[in-house]
Amino acid sequence: MAPPPISHVPRLVHELRPTGKPWSYREAAEALGVCEVTVARAARSGRVKSFKLGRRVLIADAELRRLQVEGF
Repeated sequence: MAPPPISHVPRLVHELRPTGKPWSYREAAEALGVCEVTVARAARSGRVKSFKLGRRVLIADAELRRLQVEGF
């Protein structure tokens, strides 16, 4: 099977932002190359660790880096 076009290959997390900043579902989905709904479902099911900050639900930077290394 041929690799996906370069424009569709997710960039490495460390190329996208400084270490330590939490990620929104939308930002995490873009970095991982999946749909925002997929990230939200994974967080609700416990596969992805998330936390609330006010009304927002965020994913820790370390968790996103783990997902990119281990696979989603």
